[in-house]
Amino acid sequence: MLRIFRNIRQKLLENGNLQKYFWYALGEILLVVIGILIALQINNWNEANKAKEFERTTLIELQKAVQNDIRFVDEHLIGNRNNRKREAHAYFDRILMGQSVDMDSLDRHFDRLTFTSQFQYNPGPYESIKSAGLERIKNDSLRSKITNLYDFHLPRTESLIEWAFDVQEKSVQENYPKLVNQPRVSIVEGEVEIYKSIRSIDFNTNPNFLELLDRSKFATEWVRNGYEEMSTMLHELDQMLEKELEGF
Repeated sequence: MLRIFRNIRQKLLENGNLQKYFWYALGEILLVVIGILIALQINNWNEANKAKEFERTTLIELQKAVQNDIRFVDEHLIGNRNNRKREAHAYFDRILMGQSVDMDSLDRHFDRLTFTSQFQYNPGPYESIKSAGLERIKNDSLRSKITNLYDFHLPRTESLIEWAFDVQEKSVQENYPKLVNQPRVSIVEGEVEIYKSIRSIDFNTNPNFLELLDRSKFATEWVRNGYEEMSTMLHELDQMLEKELEGF
């Protein structure tokens, strides 16, 4: 192709037709420029598609992590661990009010007063987004929601929950040994089980029990508020991610 162009230019020069040579050369330059622009446009289009696919894949991975965290918070932390502690508090409140209770479940409910749970979440997909560049998420509102959640709210809630459980654990260490009998060790299906039973005490007047119950209630409600707040924010992010992914 280049040889054909050179031959045409050469013939025009040999025939002394400078005006036609000028317009032909100009047209050739325009064709080259247009070709370059087309190539650049195709390259930009390819890069835009790659960026869009990266954003879509990243948001899908983030949504999976968010949904797993929602299930963990809603079903395990709130629906299981926290609810069991609340059941134990209600059980001992009935005792303090002089109501009848199932005494066979006394030790089980007493052990639940000392329950703690660890607030966990998966920051991996978010860290990947940060490493690649947060600007790759084009939706400003979504990007702000994600960064506020993972850089501020989740770490803050985790710290507050740990503090509440530290308050409870201090009370457990001080009071629990004074409230239980010597542990009994037994072998069940080849495994060692340690069983501790609560001593015979007056629940209404025993200061160790009353403090333990009070600190357990405080930690439980404080932590539950944190769990519920995080559940709400995770659900909101999940909905935003779902809506954003519908546009891809």
